Amino acid sequence: MYMEDRAAGALVGLAVGDAVGTTLEFETRGSFTPITDMVGGGPFQLQAGQWTDDTSMALCLGHSLLYQNGFDATDQMNRYCNWYQYG
Repeated sequence: MYMEDRAAGALVGLAVGDAVGTTLEFETRGSFTPITDMVGGGPFQLQAGQWTDDTSMALCLGHSLLYQNGFDATDQMNRYCNWYQYG
């Protein structure tokens, strides 16, 4: 398996986990019925399948690392600013 495949898989896993988990974000463990599907709602009232800023920022970092062939703080910050302004 190539490193790019692993990185893509990690980001997909992050997005899926975030989309499922956002429904219960900030809830106390054991205070809710477990969920097994993307149902939306939660504190941000997201639609089923939407992810949070955690995933959005990870995607900015991933794009920066990929397109700059490594860490570039300026590019990374520019991508965060672009995401903040334009989504």
